[in-house]
Formats: sequence, structure tokens, C-alpha cells
Amino acid sequence: MFRVFISTAEVSGDVHGAALIRHLNELHPGRFSFEAIGGPEIAATGTPIYRDLSTQSSIGIIEGLRFLFSSLGLFKDLRRHFRENKIDLVILIDGQGRNIPIGKEAQKAGLKTIYYFPPPVSIWGKWNVKKMLSYDLLLCPFQNDAEIYNKAGGRTLWTGHPFSLLERNPDRAAYKKKIGLNLQKKTVALFPGSRFQEIETLTGIFMKTARLLLEWDPDLQFVLSLSHPAYGKEVREWIRLSGVAISLVERQPDDVMKASDFLITASGTATLQAAYYALPMAICYKISWSSYWIYRVLVDVKYIGLPNLAAGREVCREFIQRKCNPQNLFEYAKSHLGNEAVHRETSGMLSKVREALSTPDPFARMAKGILSVLEK
Repeated sequence: MFRVFISTAEVSGDVHGAALIRHLNELHPGRFSFEAIGGPEIAATGTPIYRDLSTQSSIGIIEGLRFLFSSLGLFKDLRRHFRENKIDLVILIDGQGRNIPIGKEAQKAGLKTIYYFPPPVSIWGKWNVKKMLSYDLLLCPFQNDAEIYNKAGGRTLWTGHPFSLLERNPDRAAYKKKIGLNLQKKTVALFPGSRFQEIETLTGIFMKTARLLLEWDPDLQFVLSLSHPAYGKEVREWIRLSGVAISLVERQPDDVMKASDFLITASGTATLQAAYYALPMAICYKISWSSYWIYRVLVDVKYIGLPNLAAGREVCREFIQRKCNPQNLFEYAKSHLGNEAVHRETSGMLSKVREALSTPDPFARMAKGILSVLEK
């Protein structure tokens, strides 16, 4: 049995890590045992959790400083853990700010390393390419990244995105019923993010947007997807202060998206997940101005939202910095909720994004690559 240590650095990594564990166990039962830096999703697979850091992530260089000292302590502990325990493989998932240093520690200890969701160098951070050449394998969900790493000499496998396996054309009414919503009402989903920074910045804006939408159409209903239980107290207080009836659903983003007609979301993994369901959305991004201008210097792409990057055009509107305000979000949401033709057109464009990014059996490809490293 191979002993595998998995490191995730945020909520989305926790979700992807849990899916990887489940599929590896299904494809090759009894061949793996796992331990992880992970959150509630990985814990639900029965995997022992070394530490839960899924709420200790941020967007922006300045914002990340709040977690600096906890990260330094983690690296010291892992250095000892890697040397004192028999581990056959370390798999890092996304979260490059924390996981690249963890990968270095694992390699110093002589361990085999795989990076799943390596830095998206086709979008930004091309300086990371050289850092990734020491890994035994890079599992790349996006073909553009795989080609760049391959060209540089990296051991790379293009796997396709795990969202390829998501349900096609879900029955919206069935999922409304499942999460306790009114089957007759149009539903607006709110995804304020998976980081404390996003919760603090975006939740209030989303609440005010919901109030404006409800004043425009009293028959709308709202559901908020809570990405981690740690955010529950703060989000419930935001909902209470808003005075708007908003259903709160924990750790079921798939069900919430499949039940909804429109999405207002923080930029990130949720935007691509929604694209796979052809769900029209407003994409929101708001950080400190100092971090934003650093980002503008480092990132040479026209769009922030993953569906727009994949399409090479603005399929869903992006609301960045000052433009991310209740009035702008209200007007855009209204243009979809009040116009079936606009809604259908956007949904159709998102369906094309899904088709362009989908591949059969991404986890079978991953499993084959992982075993090739372990059995070498």
C-alpha cells in the first residue's frame, strides 16, 4: 500500500483533494492510504487530517501577510514530519503560495512529489515554470499550462478538468426541492467566496444587491452558498442585518448552482463550476488597491473570470474594484432575470466553454500518472 500525503491550501483545494482521494480509492481499492493538510471535504473521506488550513488563504500579496507566521511554523513542523514518517508520495494541490515551499521541503526529504493544479502559467506567474521542473509529475487540468510546462522540460500530464464529470442539464426543480426552495420562483445564488477576505469584502455588497433585486421583483428568492463552517457566524449576521430572506446552504455548491437561475459570485473556482452548468453569472473581484496594482503589473491577461479566460471574450461581466457595487450588480442581474433571450444567449456561450474544456475520464488519467511515479 502506498502512503500518500496530500497538501491543500484553501477550500477549493480541499474539494479537489477529496474528489481525488475518492476516485483513487474507487479505481484502485486498497492500494493507497492518505494523510492530508485539508478541510471538511477531505475529512469526510475518512482521511486523517494533519492540519486544516482551508480558511487561511487570501487573494493579494498584502492580504497574505496575516498568515505569514502560521505558515513559517507549518514548514518547520512538516520538515520533521517528512523526515520521521514513511511517505511514498506528496501531492500538492493548487495554493502555490503555501504549497511550493511545502514541495521544496518534501523534495529536501527525498520524497517523490506531484503537483496537481500547478501555477496557471498561461495566465500569470511564468517565473514559476522553473520552480516546477523538479517535480516528478505535474497534473495539469488546463491544456495551455501543460504545453508551457512541457516546452520548458517539465514532466507533465494534461488530465482535463475534474469538472468534466459534473452532471449535464440538471433538473433545476429537483434541486430546488432538495435544498428547500420554492419550485415556482426564480432563484439568485450568492457565492461570496471561500476566503475570509472575500467574505468580509463581498458579503455586504451581495446583501445590498439582493435587496435591490427584491424591490424590483418581490417574487425572487435567494440562496447563499457557505463554503466553510468557519464563516457561518459572520455570514448569518450579514443576512440578519440585510433584512432579506436568504436561505443558507453549507458545503453544497453543486446543488445550489443546479437549483439557480443566476449567480453572483466571487472570482475563482466557482465561476468555472458555474460555467459547466451553463449558469449565467456576475463575477466579482475586490482587493486592496495596493495588491490590485501589483496584480495589474504581474498579470498580462484581459480577464479575471475563468470562463472568460477560457472563451477569450467576456461571456459574463466582471465587476472589479469600484465597479463591484450593488447598483452595477443589480442592473446586470436584472438584465438576465428580466430578459429570457439574454439569459439563453449567455447560457449557450457557457455551454461552449464547457465543451472546450471537457475531457473523458480525467481521474483515470490522474491515477495512471500517479501510479507511474509511485512504481518507478
